[in-house]
Amino acid sequence: MFEMPLSGRMEIRPVMRSLVESLPDFRRMARRNRKLAALEREMREALTYADWREAAIGYDREAGFEEWKLNDASPHYDFKLIQRRLAQILGAREGGYIRRLMFILQEGLHGNLGNISNPLLYQFTRFGTKRLVERYLDEVCESLDFLCDCESAEITDEEKLEFFESTSYTYGQSSLMLSGGAALGIYHMGVVKSLWENGL
Repeated sequence: MFEMPLSGRMEIRPVMRSLVESLPDFRRMARRNRKLAALEREMREALTYADWREAAIGYDREAGFEEWKLNDASPHYDFKLIQRRLAQILGAREGGYIRRLMFILQEGLHGNLGNISNPLLYQFTRFGTKRLVERYLDEVCESLDFLCDCESAEITDEEKLEFFESTSYTYGQSSLMLSGGAALGIYHMGVVKSLWENGL
C-alpha cells in the first residue's frame, strides 16, 4: 500500500484549506447560475411582453449588467457627444428656449448620432442598453412632445409644422410589415396587440 510522504501531506494542506475556504463562493455561484437559468426559462415561457420584460430586467440585475448600463463610457459609441447633446437639449427645454431647442434638435437629427444604434450596445444585456442612450432618446421624444404642445408667440404654427415635416423626413416613418398570409394572421394579431399595449 502506497503511503504519501510527510512532505507531500504538508503541501496538500494549503490546497485543501483553500478549497474549503472557497466553498461558500462556489455555492454562491451555483445559486446565482440556478437563478439565471430560472430567469432565462421565464423569458422563454413568458406569455406577455410585461412578463418577459420583468424576467429580462431581473436577469440583468442578477447577472450584474446594471453596472454596465450605469457606466456611460464605452468604445462602441461617442458617449461624450451624447452627454453634451443631452445637456444642451435639457437646458433648452427646461429654460423654455423654443427656437434654441428646435435648432439643437435639427442639428443632431439622425437616428445614429454618436453611433447610438451600434448593435454592440444592444447585445450585452437582455433588456435595454446604456442608461445614457436611453435618457438621450427619452429626452428627444419629450422635447418633440414639448414643441408640439407648446403655445408660444416665439414660433408660428407654420414654423412648427415645417419643423415637424423636416423632422419626419429625417427620421422617416416607421412601418410594420407582417407576412405569411392568413396562416400566420393569428400570430400577427398577438404581435400587433403587444406593440399597441406598450405604446409602440
